[in-house]
Amino acid sequence: MASAQQLDTEQEDAGAILAAAAADTTFDDLPDAAIRNAKWGILDTLGVCIAATTTADDYLGPVRRWLGNAPSGEVPAVALDRQLTPLDAILWWGALAHTLDYDDVAGYSHPSGPAVCAALPTAHAARIDGRQLITAVALGQDLVIRLAQAVRKPVSEYGWLPSIPGILGAAITTSKVLSLNAEQTRNSLGLALHQTSGTMEALARPGSAYRAVREGFNARAGAMSAYLAGEGMPGDATSLEGQYGYFNQFFQGDYDRAFLVNPTLLGPITTFKPWPCAGHPQLFLTAVADLLKSGEVNPATIKSIRITGCSDLLPHQCEPIEVRSAPPHSIDAKVSIPFLIGKLLTHGTITIADFSDEGLKDAPASALGERVQWKLDVGLRRGMNDYGIGIVEIEHEDGSTVRTEAAYPLGHPENPLGWDDIVTKFHNCMQLAGLEHVSEKIVQTVDNLESLPDVTSLLNSIDNDSRE
Repeated sequence: MASAQQLDTEQEDAGAILAAAAADTTFDDLPDAAIRNAKWGILDTLGVCIAATTTADDYLGPVRRWLGNAPSGEVPAVALDRQLTPLDAILWWGALAHTLDYDDVAGYSHPSGPAVCAALPTAHAARIDGRQLITAVALGQDLVIRLAQAVRKPVSEYGWLPSIPGILGAAITTSKVLSLNAEQTRNSLGLALHQTSGTMEALARPGSAYRAVREGFNARAGAMSAYLAGEGMPGDATSLEGQYGYFNQFFQGDYDRAFLVNPTLLGPITTFKPWPCAGHPQLFLTAVADLLKSGEVNPATIKSIRITGCSDLLPHQCEPIEVRSAPPHSIDAKVSIPFLIGKLLTHGTITIADFSDEGLKDAPASALGERVQWKLDVGLRRGMNDYGIGIVEIEHEDGSTVRTEAAYPLGHPENPLGWDDIVTKFHNCMQLAGLEHVSEKIVQTVDNLESLPDVTSLLNSIDNDSRE
């Protein structure tokens, strides 16, 4: 690997290359898979954001109260009964995006939350068309995934949350919405570099609200970087590969440059979640769901549950067992594999209601969660930036044992959900917020987004109906 100094003097920083490519990309350049993924990401993110307005007030309440004193603007902010400036609206939509942990994932990253929540308010204020919105979201999704996947180990092994690329993804998304040129887009990345953060402390130690509302911080900071770059503010020219750039500062210079600058858009590797919890646990939930479907499991007579995986997240999400089997907070419950397995075995599914105050007090689920034992096996890895294979083995009191493995979580491109599944999830989310009467209209709008001459109708339709 070349040193940072060599990269500065011998070749152009990858940030400049990616910025130039983003500035030049048009809707007509996007492959069908990237267009589809952007539209799915928009609908899915809107749904989970809107559903979040009905719960998790312990996390969202401070944001809601703070924005109650913010100046009025022109961008709808669902469930706030007012309109905000673009940056404040981005903070609100972003805070909603990950609160339920129902947003999409791609390996060790969350691509759509920061991209969509930066794009929609900015696009509303700029009154762009649907083709430009799709392009901006596709580019943001791509950069978030690219920055996470280019690192040779999962970002969490360096101590960073999977959300760490989100600010840069939001910056490039907003740059595209604002039609910034290559130099301005590069500057937006250079400014966003200095606001990039999010450590594993928020996951390793239960109790922090940061993980719930983090995309509000990310999307707003990335968007602000693009706005300032558009006004002529210079950013670091070597934001990604400089001596103290993204990869050298955060990841010890351990990355694959050829992968980083490869022009293939990566959005289509996104996984859309069937259950409202973190990405990594969904691998084991998929295995448990398969066992339940086969009829081989009797939850009433389970003696032990043994799970095996290869991710460094596994110990964080299984220990200490007394907390991970009965987590006291919803955001912690969503990463607590024992509790989640107990929920699925007890009820046959997992819903948003399972993370309410009442849903957390689930003695049968917690009792099953206490029987979960875990083991790391690096031999299950396929590559450094996916979750690998997950194995679940359940032993019953009579000594009978059933075992299965999940190669990919449900919703992964290799084990995919379909458009109808995404739509059903969206309708369910809208129903939770009492907006089912406008749900189908929004589905049709997003499905035909490339034909929309002015995207303001998208947020306006939600805002008008939420006020009725």
